[in-house]
Amino acid sequence: MSFYPSDLAGFAELTEAHRAELYDNLIYNGYLDPSGEVLRPTFFAEGDASAFAVNVDLGDAGPAVWTMLRDRIDRFRGDPLTLDPAIFDDLPLDERQRTDLLESPRFNGYIPPSCRTFRRLG
Repeated sequence: MSFYPSDLAGFAELTEAHRAELYDNLIYNGYLDPSGEVLRPTFFAEGDASAFAVNVDLGDAGPAVWTMLRDRIDRFRGDPLTLDPAIFDDLPLDERQRTDLLESPRFNGYIPPSCRTFRRLG
């Protein structure tokens, strides 16, 4: 699950510089890695907002940032992962290889036979 600087754009009460500082702070404090991957999703899924700490003045935005991250984790866990076959259109595959590639997740049990979505593991 990822969280990007653009995800903070909705916090109009923070200047662009504050949003950039906040994002860097989320990385520094171990909530995100530099590529935007959420490193501690269980913290936001099960954690307490009062334990969320950053070293930047967020004003009233702190709880909202925590809620945004928690909601993102909840959506990630609850929404089905869809497989759009079009993502393979640019690969140099013949029709048989493309069919095999699309059927592999189904064959290996990640996608039920009647469904076009992945099942989350764990």
